[in-house]
Amino acid sequence: MNMQNIAKKTVLVLIALILYISLLLTPVFAADWPNNRNNASNTGASGETINLPLTEQWHSSAPDIEENGVVVANGIAYMTTDDGWLHAFIVTTGFEVTGFPVTVPRSYSTPAVDTVNGKVYVLAGGSLFA
Repeated sequence: MNMQNIAKKTVLVLIALILYISLLLTPVFAADWPNNRNNASNTGASGETINLPLTEQWHSSAPDIEENGVVVANGIAYMTTDDGWLHAFIVTTGFEVTGFPVTVPRSYSTPAVDTVNGKVYVLAGGSLFA
């Protein structure tokens, strides 16, 4: 075998090894849902497997969260209530974030979070609040 073939094989082995290691180092977290109901087809389904049984880690003190969805961004769960409040809870502890809840007009919508600009948006009463 000549030196060129050995060099090519060595490069291919190194590339394969780098790809394998990068896959091993990829975080194993829940998949992000890029939009409402997960995808453009609005299936609301995920390919992830849920390990059962589920156990409650904490319970929200927010009342009347019937149809309103919850959105999680940067470890904070945001939700609106039927009686006009925007709540924010720390996911790992269940404690309410300082400064919350804040009053918003009565809303049945799911908040939207802009993590880049640090804003939470709520659509209520035909108006968009930030």
